[in-house]
Amino acid sequence: MPAIEALTETTAPRVAASWSRLVWYGGGLIILIIVLLIGRALERTRDDARQAASTHLSDLSLILADNFSNSLASADLGLLALQDEVARQHARLAWDTAAIAAAQAAQNTRHHDSYAYQIVPGPQGQRRMQGALASGALQIGAPQFDPLRRQWSIPLFRRIHRADGSALAQVRCSLALPLLMQHLARVNIGPGGSIGLYHAGLRWAARIPPLPGANPNQVTPLSAALRRFILSGAPRAEFDFDSTLDGRHRLACARKIDGAPYFIQVAFADDDYLRAWRIMRWRLLVVGLFMVTVVLAGMVMLQRRIFDLQRAMADSLAKNEMLRQINMTDGLTGVANRRCFDQTLSTEWRRCGRAGLPLALVMVDVDHFKKYNDQYGHQAGDLCLAKVAETLSQCLRRPHEIVARYGGEEFAMILPHTSLEAALSLADKARCAILELNIPHAASSCAPRVTVSLGVAAMLPDQSHSAVSLLAAADACLYLAKQGGRNRCCRQASDQGLPA
Repeated sequence: MPAIEALTETTAPRVAASWSRLVWYGGGLIILIIVLLIGRALERTRDDARQAASTHLSDLSLILADNFSNSLASADLGLLALQDEVARQHARLAWDTAAIAAAQAAQNTRHHDSYAYQIVPGPQGQRRMQGALASGALQIGAPQFDPLRRQWSIPLFRRIHRADGSALAQVRCSLALPLLMQHLARVNIGPGGSIGLYHAGLRWAARIPPLPGANPNQVTPLSAALRRFILSGAPRAEFDFDSTLDGRHRLACARKIDGAPYFIQVAFADDDYLRAWRIMRWRLLVVGLFMVTVVLAGMVMLQRRIFDLQRAMADSLAKNEMLRQINMTDGLTGVANRRCFDQTLSTEWRRCGRAGLPLALVMVDVDHFKKYNDQYGHQAGDLCLAKVAETLSQCLRRPHEIVARYGGEEFAMILPHTSLEAALSLADKARCAILELNIPHAASSCAPRVTVSLGVAAMLPDQSHSAVSLLAAADACLYLAKQGGRNRCCRQASDQGLPA
């Protein structure tokens, strides 16, 4: 039981502190995991939003590039029709101006306001109709202003020349940029998105939203990423850039239009394609904050519970210590009782044995105490014993030395790490101190006041002796002191021998 009590007293505070640390470390780990999971979720959902926007941009740019290529192909079909008309005129060896005008009007009527067709005869084209003909490839120029239609357009033309290389005629078509911008404006690119059509000469042809106060075919400050793409000649590129016009950060996909010196770029603003993600981000942050708050509240509650348990444990330990003190203290004299004496003697015997140091024991007996009780009464006897115990305690020099009531009027002094001579000196000092109390004892045969007899023994603990041997040696010395006339100290003959 004493060992269990000592273990509880030493380990209980450490266990409570360990639980407290476990709560904070565990709570901190849970919060860290929550933060990491939310961060990972935000990163992953942002990547998903960007991937979805990238896929949409790629598809949209491909559709727009194909539509523009189809528009150019449709315009080229009109040019080929006009080229056939020129060939027919050449076959007739005559230049029919009315027929040429009718062919132009037919193409313009067919395509409404999308394209404007024109046949332009070359030098002496109406006079020299003989010889074989050859057609040049489709050529697409940079945006230019059409003074007849008073609008900007993209020119397309084919040259028709004779076998000798001389020009016969040129068939032209103008693709109206305002109409193209109307088609681009129908594309949903978000409030901050943009669509741009750019010429290989780093000039812009069309843009949604339009550039205020700017005309096509002007050199505009393109983003570095778009400039590198146009100059590289690659068919497609995807990049981030900060707009040189409004400063907004965008994700863009650019494509080269097949068969034409033009590039189309479609861009989404971060504010647009990340809008849903940002709403979800705030929701996740709110959920994360709520979870962290719950964890912190749980930690505080657990910590409070631990504090309550610590207080209850401290109160319990205090009560146990008080009970232990009561259980190990003599109620009359206030010094250690017989149980405490037995435990302390056994403990100090083992301790001194491990340290290789002597253990001394002094047995004390109040002389003629029965006669004192008979003469002065039991209350006076109890007071006498209390004063003797107090005086003996005052004679001790070190904290681990104790005075115990051995039984009746007998006391014992346990003196660890004390030689026989030192123990004898302390015993004689205690005898004189009690004598100086001047407690009257008229019934004593050795002195008119209270005296004590003391037996002193000391041993070096080893396996051939035990604490009982030391107790027997001290008790034998006490017996010799009584036999020798009382009021004296008697010591053993040697540290390990029997008393003389």
